[in-house]
Amino acid sequence: MKKIILGDRKGELCYISLHLRTRVGDLAGLDMCMGEWRLHNPDKRLIVFYDPFSRIHEYSRQMPIDWVFETIADEVWIKENGDKGITIPGRQIYDFFLQESPVHLHLWESWYKLRRSRTFNPTIKMRKDVLEIADNHLKQYKVPEKFVVVQALFDAGYHKYRNAPILWWIHVCNVATRMGLPIVLIGPTRWMGNPSLPEGVYPLFKTVSNPYEAMAIGSRARVFIGGETGLPLWEPFFQVPVIAAFRHWRLDSGKYDYRPISFGAPVIFAQLEADPKPIANAAYNIVSGKTIPSTPAN
Repeated sequence: MKKIILGDRKGELCYISLHLRTRVGDLAGLDMCMGEWRLHNPDKRLIVFYDPFSRIHEYSRQMPIDWVFETIADEVWIKENGDKGITIPGRQIYDFFLQESPVHLHLWESWYKLRRSRTFNPTIKMRKDVLEIADNHLKQYKVPEKFVVVQALFDAGYHKYRNAPILWWIHVCNVATRMGLPIVLIGPTRWMGNPSLPEGVYPLFKTVSNPYEAMAIGSRARVFIGGETGLPLWEPFFQVPVIAAFRHWRLDSGKYDYRPISFGAPVIFAQLEADPKPIANAAYNIVSGKTIPSTPAN
């Protein structure tokens, strides 16, 4: 068992165990929900137990779990291969934001509620070491300072309505570069292949496959354009404007919410697989310094 000490609070001992269907976006939701818990419980000592051998998604394993919760937790316990019979002390905190058990959909029900009633703003910051890695990637490709990130989502294995063909994402890049916007293209390295890209598109997907590094690159961008996946949920934490290319924006259930939350920088809805000109125009206006309001949440 690897134990990382992050804080020294002396109050009641509590814990949360992460082992069910945890993806990159789920970690954003957990950071937000647990930050709200911390706001209401400033003195309690919190242990986060993380089991990377359970149903944790492969991309989530590449995220430093101690960083995700470093301003919220006091200890992070990371299960190592061969560990058995682990007992976590304290009282579990699921009841605060996950109702009865750590079920995936309950997390996004909490996200829905926090969009409307939150009092917490994220305190997490990108670490210096990963920002240096991101800057080195950008220097390697000689990316101009005022760049826009496009995260191409075309390979989601579940809820496939979130996908758009890679050619549509390249069309978005093409329209944006015609307006003079430098585009950093990121996405799943192993599936991207070698597409023909317009001039002004920097193919960082060829060297950046780690979502943590991709997130750091996004935190340097003037605008982040992405689909219904994890990184567009994270980038508003760092005050980066997000253009969310979603298939649907309004909620049908009125209960679960998967949309990015604005923490000051705008979050703008764009229709997936539609004319990319509104996406490029919104990105251009933001880079140009114009004030763009967030798309209202129903």
